[in-house]
Amino acid sequence: MSRMRQDVLGTYRWLHREYGDHVSFRVGPSRLYVFFHPDQVRELLATQAKGTIRSPRVMATFAQ
Repeated sequence: MSRMRQDVLGTYRWLHREYGDHVSFRVGPSRLYVFFHPDQVRELLATQAKGTIRSPRVMATFAQ
């Protein structure tokens, strides 16, 4: 996903628009799961917080 390297937020907007509230794709040897619906995000970040792995790069992008 060279697109993601150039425009992370734009890529996430495109993924949401094209594929809906949850997306899964491979980046190298890893599978990434992205959730957009507020209920899904709450479940991952609050209820399942200890078991959720967050990408430092993505977290830094959204913190800006």
